[in-house]
Amino acid sequence: MFFRPTVAAAAVLSMGLLGGLTSCGEETSSSAPDPAASSTRTATDDPSADTTARFDAGQPWVARFEFGGDEVANGAAYVRFDPATGDTQVTKVIGPPEDYTPNPYLLVDAGRTVAVRANAASIKEERTGTLRLHPLDGARPRTVDLRAVTGVAGLHPIGWAFDPITPGLLRVLDRSGRLFEYDVAAGTATEGDAVTVGKGWELAPQFDSADGMPLLRNKRTWEYQKGGPYAAGGVRLTKTDRSPCPARTTLARTITDSDGTAWSACLADGKVLLFTQAEGEDGWTRQAASAADVPRGTMTLTWVLPTVA
Repeated sequence: MFFRPTVAAAAVLSMGLLGGLTSCGEETSSSAPDPAASSTRTATDDPSADTTARFDAGQPWVARFEFGGDEVANGAAYVRFDPATGDTQVTKVIGPPEDYTPNPYLLVDAGRTVAVRANAASIKEERTGTLRLHPLDGARPRTVDLRAVTGVAGLHPIGWAFDPITPGLLRVLDRSGRLFEYDVAAGTATEGDAVTVGKGWELAPQFDSADGMPLLRNKRTWEYQKGGPYAAGGVRLTKTDRSPCPARTTLARTITDSDGTAWSACLADGKVLLFTQAEGEDGWTRQAASAADVPRGTMTLTWVLPTVA
């Protein structure tokens, strides 16, 4: 049976998982994974090895803000804006505290058009074999019958995550270890290789930032296999640089592209401001700004990322 911690236990797990995220977005674990416990994949199948995917700075960017409870985040706001026009769409995804801390980089597809609330299925979603999708373009949320699209009547999903490189591709992990790839645009699913679980390990709704594949959990320590850093489209998550932001700015994030150009975004006066600094240069250039639609009450700016194509 798939184990779900209590909310109190989840808070402890959350602290541990967040402590394991380095500045490069890499999940770390003090115990090396059993080679027999790794999921079935090869280097040639690894999506992170795709060097053709690059981010397009001219396409919409998305900023993810979290709303906080006492210990565990209970919702997020996605601010999707066109860097050329400033046109902005805000999508709130609110719910009860999550059983598992999600991987925030895999909650939105690479095309920045749709999101899921969490990597872990809710009790209802696991029981009914359904999935709730939240479009970021202003469309209404919709429920997907995963049993219908996969043709598996006994499907009980425990988690899902978007592929960091391929737009609209969501991996769905069944409690049996079966793994499906759901194409959001086409509304179809294909089954991939099942996840192999070695002795002393178990399935869990945690996924690798580098390729979106499942990570196993150690039954004894509750620690996860080590994943790679988020690097979709050549992005590197770097130390936040607030120097181009207005004074007293607290919410900001910085990434660096494959050419070495730094991109810093910050929240100021209800807007997401975007700045660039070419490698080797001292000054920053303002590139874009969202409309003044960022909801009040946001506590954390998790990330600001471009479209990957």
